[in-house]
Amino acid sequence: MVLTADEWRKEYEEGARAKASKLVRKFSKSRPIIAAAISAGAEESFKAKVTSDFALKKRKAKLSALTDEFLRSQMNQFGAASYTQGVSRAALRASRNVSEGLAAIDAARATLPPKTGVLETDVTNRVLGIARAVQDAYKRKYGAS
Repeated sequence: MVLTADEWRKEYEEGARAKASKLVRKFSKSRPIIAAAISAGAEESFKAKVTSDFALKKRKAKLSALTDEFLRSQMNQFGAASYTQGVSRAALRASRNVSEGLAAIDAARATLPPKTGVLETDVTNRVLGIARAVQDAYKRKYGAS
C-alpha cells in the first residue's frame, strides 16, 4: 500500500482530533483540579523543584483565584481547538519530510521474505528490515551520523 505524504498528514490530523476530543472529555470528568494542585503533596513536589518561598506563595495565590468550573469551561472552549491547530501545523511540517520514509517503506516491503509465523523470526527479518531501510533513507537525506 503506497501512502502519500498528504494521506499520511490527513490520517495524523484525524488521529489528533480524536485524541483532543478524548483529552477534553477526560479533563471534564477528572477529579477536583485546583484542590489537587494546592494539596500538601503538590506543594511538597513544587518546593522540591523550586527554592523560592515567594514562588510558592505566588503559585498558591494564583491557583486559589481559579475554579474548577472555569478551567473546565476554558478547556471545552479552547483546549481541543488549540491542540488540533498545533497538531495540524506539526503534521504539515512533518509531512514535508515523511516522503523519503514512506518511499523507503514501500521499497523495503517488496524485498521482504514471507512471514514465517514465528514472531522472533518475523520481527528480525521483516520489521528490522523496514526500520533499517527507513533509517538508511534518512541518513542519505540528512547525512550519516
